[in-house]
Amino acid sequence: MRYTKHICGIIFLVFFMTAISWAVPEETVPEGFSIETVVNKTQVNVGDRIKLELFIENAKGYEVLFPEDMESLGDFSLVQSRELKKKWYGAGQNGQVYILTAFDTGIHVIPPVEVKYRLYGETVWQITESEQIPIDVTTLLTKESTDIRDLKDIVGRTNAKLYVILTAIFILGALAAAWIIWRGKVKQIRAEEAKRKKPAHEIAYLELYKLKKSDLPGKGLTKEYYIRISDIMRRYLENRFSFRAPEMTTEEFLRMLTKSPQVVNAHKDLLRRFLIGCDMVKFAKYGPSRIEMLDSFTAAENFVDGTKKVEEEDEA
Repeated sequence: MRYTKHICGIIFLVFFMTAISWAVPEETVPEGFSIETVVNKTQVNVGDRIKLELFIENAKGYEVLFPEDMESLGDFSLVQSRELKKKWYGAGQNGQVYILTAFDTGIHVIPPVEVKYRLYGETVWQITESEQIPIDVTTLLTKESTDIRDLKDIVGRTNAKLYVILTAIFILGALAAAWIIWRGKVKQIRAEEAKRKKPAHEIAYLELYKLKKSDLPGKGLTKEYYIRISDIMRRYLENRFSFRAPEMTTEEFLRMLTKSPQVVNAHKDLLRRFLIGCDMVKFAKYGPSRIEMLDSFTAAENFVDGTKKVEEEDEA
């Protein structure tokens, strides 16, 4: 009796398992529904981009879901994932593009990619997988480039190159400096020649006109005004009489002027009073009135008027 119970239990269990297998349909891929796997190259260098494209054929009526961020790619890294542009496949097809890269040399296999699908209206997803694809990853480095070389040889070559570069920079810098100096000298010579072509009194008149237009007294710049008008007159004396007035003190110049036959006594006295008045403002901190400043300007003009070359005036 006891054996009979055991036998009945086994028969019931077998019957129950058979019923379950009939009740739960086997997961099958729909007829004509297939996944195609394409890569742009199977041999790459380290760090190259590999384009993996997945196509689902006969997907009309199905909702297809491609993974966007795959965690398990073996020796490969995911760079980018995007949907394949529709112009590359027709109606009833779906596609996805994955950009991969690898940094280890050797033969590596792109693992299967799981793609989910289901009929529109269903709630349960089915899964299909792409095929595995082997990729040969090589390197551009040669044995010679990876060998360890003597540090002394490398440093020696580096120092030699650095020496050549620094020498070239020094030579170019010296040439540039010489060119700048030469250009400055040429401009200075040309400026001096241009001044020489003009009569001394014309240059003085122009500088006095510019000084008057600057209105330094009206701006409260009294000392600057007297420095400029004194310099104008000293340059005029140098251009007109070849006196080295800009290089002399007022005392030295007045001693020299006393002995000079080129300037008449009246003009000597006018110039003496003018220069002493300028020095009082520049060095003794004398504060002249507005009338005194105007008198200084008039004295400078009168001195130029009285000492300019008569033949130059007639030619004009």
